[in-house]
Amino acid sequence: MTWMTWMTWMTSKTWKKNMNTRRRLSAITTTLALAASFASADDARADEPIALRDAYSGAIDFAIVGASMAADTDDDNKVDAPAQPATAPVSGLPADAALLSARLYWAASIQPSMCEDPAKLDDTVEFTAPGQPSDEVTADGCYCSIGAMSYDMQVCFAEVTEMIVDIEGDYSVDGLEALLDNGDTHNASFGLILIYEADGVSPRRIALYDGLTTMVKSGNAMTTVTLDGIEVDDPPQADLAWYVLEGDVNANMDEYVAVQGKPNGQPYTPTDAVNPVNNPFNQTINTFDPPKTGTIGVDIDRFDVSPALAAGDSAVDMLYSADLDKYWIAVNIVGVDVFEPALLPGSGKDWALTDDADDDGEPTAGDTITYTITLKNAGNAPGKVSVSDPIPAEAASWAPGELCGGSLVDSPDTFEVTDVALAVDESCALTFTVVIGDVADETPMNNTAIATLGNGVDTPLVAPEALLRRDGDGDGHFDNDDNCPDVENPNQEDADENGVGDACEGGTTSDGTSDGTSDGTTGGGETTAGTDSGTSDSGTGTGGVDTATGGATGATAGSDGSAGTSAGQDSATGTDGGVDEGGCGCAANDAPGSAWWSLFGVAGLALRRRRRSRA
Repeated sequence: MTWMTWMTWMTSKTWKKNMNTRRRLSAITTTLALAASFASADDARADEPIALRDAYSGAIDFAIVGASMAADTDDDNKVDAPAQPATAPVSGLPADAALLSARLYWAASIQPSMCEDPAKLDDTVEFTAPGQPSDEVTADGCYCSIGAMSYDMQVCFAEVTEMIVDIEGDYSVDGLEALLDNGDTHNASFGLILIYEADGVSPRRIALYDGLTTMVKSGNAMTTVTLDGIEVDDPPQADLAWYVLEGDVNANMDEYVAVQGKPNGQPYTPTDAVNPVNNPFNQTINTFDPPKTGTIGVDIDRFDVSPALAAGDSAVDMLYSADLDKYWIAVNIVGVDVFEPALLPGSGKDWALTDDADDDGEPTAGDTITYTITLKNAGNAPGKVSVSDPIPAEAASWAPGELCGGSLVDSPDTFEVTDVALAVDESCALTFTVVIGDVADETPMNNTAIATLGNGVDTPLVAPEALLRRDGDGDGHFDNDDNCPDVENPNQEDADENGVGDACEGGTTSDGTSDGTSDGTTGGGETTAGTDSGTSDSGTGTGGVDTATGGATGATAGSDGSAGTSAGQDSATGTDGGVDEGGCGCAANDAPGSAWWSLFGVAGLALRRRRRSRA
């Protein structure tokens, strides 16, 4: 089953919520084949096996931190209370580190439902990035496991890249609901993975695996995940890190992790001062300085596993083994120095307004925008790059420009260039132009190019958003800023200050009615022709006399919305006596019933004035 199939696959034992995989400017997606098989629908454990989710390539590295969110208040090595907010600091990164991707995980024991009731899990938490206000985060996805038997386990994740301004500092998580009642493996925690680029960092391949896999000797005793499709650099350099739930401090003969490069590497078991060879999942976080111990319910550790590799190895196997101590693997991340070209840092995309046809300084219909795709080989080997860039829907037309020596693929709606050769540290710029079509004012135009080096990793290069403007009536004011966008009114006059320009409030409507203002300040001497039983709304005058040729029972509204009536003969002419505030204009002839029409007119005037005063 492929990753995309899994994204939409749901069984009675697993679920995904809000599975919109967020792809940011910094996200580097993968087309690598999955290295682990998926659980079948009738898997009794209902686990989500650890599998490759994302891969990253370039002069990049990663940081991983986190914290326990539960407390053992009665010192029995079992959690019984929340410990929130929980905070984890990030420090010691290169001075020029630039964030590419940040993924937040949160995990907990939850009320049992055999993983059949999504309402049992908590898919929202409060996240606080350094120097930023706290904000609610909703999960992009969640995994569930019934491996605890008497309750369920959850882990949720979300991309939080856009919430981070300063990469170093304190990160906090709060508001996680968990079952914390002295159960043997009750737990709550969070983990945060930061992928960043920096000058001076060796070209690396970083692979992120996640899931929720129960590990215990009586059930699933061993699990292997594999990173392949690489060429290990000389000398070999690699790091392995994990986010694991609910390890115990007691030693276990068969609990270990073994790493081996293929085909020429040697088995290596990572260990350090706080992580014994046979008990790596023992409530420690060694990514802090100094390392933390006693982090009940969570292990976040990182190790140098270079001894497991040989130069030229094409794959790395990571074997997890369990004993009597039950634990859950949530995240496995490995970074390997590789001998290959890389597009980060240094590659990117931008746009410029290169032909401003109307000289208004903004991208509008008929103007030309030039997109520039900068490609730089930041790796340690030469390579060839292919770029595919769908043309924005807002473009009326487009044309290719600079090709960097590559080959243009004939396509009506995609700028596609293949075989762009780049030596180490070489850069070049692809370009194409688009002529903007006629679109609504303030329409955003977005554009993303996908660059591929042939190593299985796609690099999105995202241009800043272009906000397109429109001045439909050509009066120098964009539609969304114009108080009368369909009628030319460069002065934007608005006598009654109601937000609607005077140009839109005067004149005659299509049904023959006078469409003047309600305060009698515009118009004057306008003539409206009524029909039999016809009514003319809101006639206006400024001291002038509006005349109306009425029908048999025609009525025309006087100044300030007063009712001018015309009754009797078809040729009868009613005179509007409304001046300034607009009185009641009554018919000049003695038509029967004209007094009643006058009363209705007065009532209408009062009602309209009352409505206007409320407004």
